[in-house]
Amino acid sequence: MASGQMSSNPAIIFIHHHLFGRSNRLPAYLVNAIESARVFNPDSQILLLTSLKTDLDWLGVERVDLATMGTDRLKKFHEAYRHISTYKPEYERFCFERWFYIEAVWEKLGLAGAMAMDSDTMFFGSAQKIFDELRPQTMLVDEACPSSTVLGAPPVAFNDFVVQKFCDPEFVRARQHDLKQAIDRGEGFGFNDMYFLDLIQKEGTGVQSYPTELKCGRLDGNINVPGEFVPSWRWRNGRWPVKRMYWQIEAGCLVPYLRRRRSATMIRVLVMHFQSGAKRLMRRFNPLAGRSPASNRWHAWFYNYVVFKPRTGQYR
Repeated sequence: MASGQMSSNPAIIFIHHHLFGRSNRLPAYLVNAIESARVFNPDSQILLLTSLKTDLDWLGVERVDLATMGTDRLKKFHEAYRHISTYKPEYERFCFERWFYIEAVWEKLGLAGAMAMDSDTMFFGSAQKIFDELRPQTMLVDEACPSSTVLGAPPVAFNDFVVQKFCDPEFVRARQHDLKQAIDRGEGFGFNDMYFLDLIQKEGTGVQSYPTELKCGRLDGNINVPGEFVPSWRWRNGRWPVKRMYWQIEAGCLVPYLRRRRSATMIRVLVMHFQSGAKRLMRRFNPLAGRSPASNRWHAWFYNYVVFKPRTGQYR
């Protein structure tokens, strides 16, 4: 689909701030994530909100310059915001800012629906099928995790809630007290959009949680927590294992599954969040140009037994 061409399918939105990179180029993992979204959503409008110059015409991506997305509502947020965290102000603030940017681009382009993706989250399925099953009217998240957010409407209610809370002196003082206690204990204290996504579901309206397993597959919010699923090897410096992704060839593409430990049931993965250091596992699992059947078979073996290596003694 040509850049700027509208689609009846929900838009797919990625957002990247240059402050979080080591250069003025997009990180490879983000390009891999965008390519995977395009492979599985060939007719969807894909938007990249960033201040960096990009050359992703080959993926049919429409770049939106963050510098053009400033609004009065964003300005109101900046006036209300208080940094209450042990983490970098730029990071914590941007976790909120992105929703104002998405609200602005939604209004500018007249979107009918969208999925907002973290830059380290990969698509392995159809956004339209997710929408058909969830039928979102507002903002749907994986509990309080916004790694793949389903938007049936712009996040106006959430943004209003954030500003309202930061304008509440009693609320701010309470969170500052929580920060001081965490520092006294020698602990980190984060205070970003995840806190508010959880809070608004308890106190307000406009945000709900979606079921992570749908009829068409699973939207997984963290590869680093195996939980009920079979883990892969301890992939780096003795860290906790990640979920083992089992790769199969379907319709010329490599598609991942998870396996439950007890029942051995295989669950199709639609979306996977490669959080934190797991970004190193992100590959060009499915190049846009495709592969030969022989190449697909080799890559399926490589991903199954090298990248997502079975743990010692693990059944295969």
